[in-house]
Amino acid sequence: MNNLPDMISLREITSDEFKAGYLISRLSSFGITRLADITGLDRLGIPTHSCVLPGRGDAISVYSGKGLSDSHSIISSIMECLERTGPLWNMERVAIKSETELVSEGVEFVSPSHFTEPPNNLYNQTIPMAWILGTSLISERGVFVPADLAFSGFRAIQAPISPFSCVTSNGLAAAFSRKNAIEHALREVMERDVVSCIELSSACFGAGILEDIARLFEINTDPIAKNFLNDPNKAVSVNIATLPKTPRDLIRKFEDIGMQFSVKALPNDFHIPVFGACAIEEMAPGNLLGGAGYAMHLNPEFAIIGAILEVAQARATSLQGAREDYHEKQTKSRLAVPPMSDWLLSPSDVPINFNDIAWKNARSGGESDLSVYIRAVKATELPEIIVVDFPIFEGVSVVRVLIPGAETTHPTGGLSRLGPRATALYDKYVGK
Repeated sequence: MNNLPDMISLREITSDEFKAGYLISRLSSFGITRLADITGLDRLGIPTHSCVLPGRGDAISVYSGKGLSDSHSIISSIMECLERTGPLWNMERVAIKSETELVSEGVEFVSPSHFTEPPNNLYNQTIPMAWILGTSLISERGVFVPADLAFSGFRAIQAPISPFSCVTSNGLAAAFSRKNAIEHALREVMERDVVSCIELSSACFGAGILEDIARLFEINTDPIAKNFLNDPNKAVSVNIATLPKTPRDLIRKFEDIGMQFSVKALPNDFHIPVFGACAIEEMAPGNLLGGAGYAMHLNPEFAIIGAILEVAQARATSLQGAREDYHEKQTKSRLAVPPMSDWLLSPSDVPINFNDIAWKNARSGGESDLSVYIRAVKATELPEIIVVDFPIFEGVSVVRVLIPGAETTHPTGGLSRLGPRATALYDKYVGK
């Protein structure tokens, strides 16, 4: 450790090899018991790694990462672990009060009703709940937010009733600097908001109406969910031949082993590049290994690379048998037939060349800018962005970013309520 620079200079070092070596030297202090190269479990040759941190109160103990290089993949895997184990429940940071009490005390807070995560119907404003102090990225003032949306892992047994029926890991991030951690987390919340809006407008609204009618007449709704056709034109297929060299070479690794690969640009009101990618491979008759990935970045090439790498990670994690976050039989089971009606897999009517995609907030350089993301959120009339810091690991910043009103249909598996922008989409496509 004596030959390592201090934390401030470490943040300025760009070498992935050095950063990976630094994190590896600290595995025992993080509690990580194993770091594994799982690239060889797949035939793609895209670097993927996993690490194991058992017995820390998280719902999972195996954390995966991916990258263009082994070093990048190692960093990704370890940071994935730290972003989930850093924010585990800590009652010393919790304030237990009802919303009514906070109002009477004049404390600034964001009510659970302002978030789209599915509510717990037993909760009301007079019942004490757990709060944690965050910081507004808009006003820079302290703001209390529901602790259930900030912490990760299993709830503390001392915590009072949760105002939500389920929560997710959406908006967690770890990085060598606080700014980068916030940016990573903010991108994830925004990206999943975009995917949620696409999913809703492509099919879910229509399928939901048919299911409501079927339930009214006591008709089985399973065929609707299985056979309802998505609208493939809500996202635009990208002509793979027009991609820059790095993403084109990555996709060729999938195609060389006979896989169907789809890349789509996801239009959004943030006007920031977002791409979705997916691939399906028949492992055996009636046994399909599918994977999907999404990514947002001001640089369109970085965004599309991120989406492709997510597909590679999804495959390697499945092949390793490490999807501990999948608890239900239907989520653990592989596909039996290709979901050709899926909006991401099905091609749009008119594909587009990569350089012809117009993104108002795109940037061509490698450096990103947190202020661009913040302005993009404010432009959609989402009123607030809050960051909760978890200073657990020396030299690594861990944060949770929350955007009240952001859509969460995708990360909650369709359980969320509609936010203001999804409600506007519903009015547009279904009618008031």
